[in-house]
Amino acid sequence: MDNKEDKKQFLILMAMLSEALPSKESMSKNKAKIYFEFLKGYSIKNVGFAVKNAIRKFDYFPTVHQLLETMGPYPDEPERLKVDMKFEIPKLLDWGKEE
Repeated sequence: MDNKEDKKQFLILMAMLSEALPSKESMSKNKAKIYFEFLKGYSIKNVGFAVKNAIRKFDYFPTVHQLLETMGPYPDEPERLKVDMKFEIPKLLDWGKEE
């Protein structure tokens, strides 16, 4: 997920999760940015698959780890395991403003 359309679809998927599964806190912009940061190495199709599985499987809003578990192995996406851990929180909080 690296283009503007993917980000839009990602936010729609997060809204679906938020509506379908209860959480202690509502889906905030910052929470969506954090989830995006850890899931951006996957295709939007795979994230959508994970979201739909999470809605079927979980009683509460899933963690990133739980979403990854529902995604399963995808041999056509070996890069999906590489997550950029060098992001900076201020940069993360300004996500989307540069576009």
